[in-house]
Amino acid sequence: MEAERGGRVAAKGSSKRGLAKPMLKLPSLRGKLQDVVARNPVLSDLLEAYDEATAMLDRLEHQICEDEALLVEYRSICTDIENDMIEQCLVLRP
Repeated sequence: MEAERGGRVAAKGSSKRGLAKPMLKLPSLRGKLQDVVARNPVLSDLLEAYDEATAMLDRLEHQICEDEALLVEYRSICTDIENDMIEQCLVLRP
């Protein structure tokens, strides 16, 4: 039970970081992103994935990574998730 609670706390923190990162990168969508997440809590999985992908990309970019294909893959994953978030903002009705 304790491990289960700890996992949920970690996931919530990851989700918050996953929201903070695109809010910094896409300042024009800050309010919309917050609205999208508030209206659709299922998106927390997407935010967690974004947090993990961007963290890995940061690690790869700051280390000597000889696997260019891996860098390209993580950049693509991050861009795809960002595009998904933007799409969610665009379909959100005021």
